[in-house]
Amino acid sequence: MNAKGSSDPDGNVLNYKWIYYPEAGTYDGHHDISAVPINNSNALKASFKVPADATSGNTIHVILIVTDDGKPELTRYRRIITVVD
Repeated sequence: MNAKGSSDPDGNVLNYKWIYYPEAGTYDGHHDISAVPINNSNALKASFKVPADATSGNTIHVILIVTDDGKPELTRYRRIITVVD
């Protein structure tokens, strides 16, 4: 996953956080945020492995949270939906 292209009109520094969003998807392996660990979850680029017990057609939702370091801090959210093959 890549947040390349994210920008702040004021030129503030951006901070990234990727999180698994279990309630929205159809993957029922686990319904807690730690069930799908995100590698480099505080970086521009992140990744995760599809859990071994996920089945074809399951959806896994990941939220990207981008916050600037301005005063006040402003935050935007984007969702990535992965469909297990």
